[in-house]
Amino acid sequence: MEKIRKVGSTLRNHWKKSVFLTVAGGYGGNWYWKKLQDNDFMRKCCREALTYGATPIGVHQQNYHVTVVLNPAASGGKARKLFEQYSAPLLHLAGFKVSIQKTEGREEAKELLKIMENCDAVLIAGGDGTLMEAVTGVMKREDKENFTSRTPLGIIPLGTKNSLANTLFPSTDQVRQLAESTMAVIRQIKRPVSVIEVENLSTDEFMRGKKLFGTNSLEMGAWREADARKDNYWFFAGLKHRMTYVFSYLTGHKEVTWDWPISVATLKIEKLTRHLDAQPSPPPTPQRRGGFAGFFSSPSKIAPKTEETEEIVESWQEPVSMEAGQVQVNMGTNGDELNIKIFPNNSTFGEFVSEGWCRINKDSTYSSVPPEVLTSTQFKLDTFSSPENPRLMTVDGEEVELTGPIRISVLPNVLTMFCGTADAAVVDPSTQPTQPPPAQTSRWSTPSVTSQYLSGTNFKSRI
Repeated sequence: MEKIRKVGSTLRNHWKKSVFLTVAGGYGGNWYWKKLQDNDFMRKCCREALTYGATPIGVHQQNYHVTVVLNPAASGGKARKLFEQYSAPLLHLAGFKVSIQKTEGREEAKELLKIMENCDAVLIAGGDGTLMEAVTGVMKREDKENFTSRTPLGIIPLGTKNSLANTLFPSTDQVRQLAESTMAVIRQIKRPVSVIEVENLSTDEFMRGKKLFGTNSLEMGAWREADARKDNYWFFAGLKHRMTYVFSYLTGHKEVTWDWPISVATLKIEKLTRHLDAQPSPPPTPQRRGGFAGFFSSPSKIAPKTEETEEIVESWQEPVSMEAGQVQVNMGTNGDELNIKIFPNNSTFGEFVSEGWCRINKDSTYSSVPPEVLTSTQFKLDTFSSPENPRLMTVDGEEVELTGPIRISVLPNVLTMFCGTADAAVVDPSTQPTQPPPAQTSRWSTPSVTSQYLSGTNFKSRI
């Protein structure tokens, strides 16, 4: 009992050190437990990947060739380390032939995808900006239909937001998301993905007709600009994402555009049914009925036939002008339409902060500032900007200068991307050939996912 009293007295007299050691010990224990979980998950993925790599192939068959477009600057300069630690070992264990192309500047990923050849798949190892550049490069290829049909794209999420990756591989754990995105390539799980096309309609001949392509969203307005200021509040550490909305409303109002004069025109698509008179074939020679009844009857006549045809008519509606606080364009649920959300510009402090925090939590079911929502396949959006007075917007989280009116369109299911098991495309058995398929040129056509190796075996890979 005396020893217990001495320990209690010591802790009370040195309470600052006690609190510090308790917090440090708790943090260290949590970090160690997380490390054990990550190692266990990676061990399971390595065993499965090695099962694919151990499958024998024919003499004339070639290894699956993957080209990785790596942005080393992503994740604050830690992208290369994360890729080599969690993704590269799985690709090598699966027996893939891996080529790595590192980007060193803006739009380099776009130029690489314009000329990419001789690979079975392309993996984008970076953030939303690298992915946007890569998709733009693919869509600007002269042979884009042929390339997209035979070369799927994959994402190795190494950015800060990873918007599309969070949809394809929903997880809040970075290690698990990196491993799952890599295993999707090994398992060959794919799905079609739609693309957002943004075309510049400026009167400037140099800018008019230029296009960007994204896969997730387009944003402009107060909440976007407040989020872009979060690094100014670095001293709040983990709270900087929340405090940026508080201080952007209270003290940073001069750096945030609260009133966006916009004009929105919606493309209306209608199906019209028309009745056309078909030209009947020449009738046979009319004959009267025999007997006494035929004396009073008239020759039979053939009634004209009508055919129904459906025509799709597209027409632009009258533009609607208003003052907005935020404009946000998102892909629809099925990927065949766009939703444009127009938020009002008169939100209070509580509404502005609450809406910003909902965006941090990715809570799309609640909005403290209900927006006006329009749905269509195309929009014409004018923010009354010009090359002399540009504005900023983000496409998939990447800042883009807005210099004039734009047309926003959806291109349904133009890309094939690797995804998680839950989002895999459903194959209709009725569309499959009845004859057995020809010999595959790759061993990943019908792989086994059950490891035949002992759980205690240690595996090592070389990069």
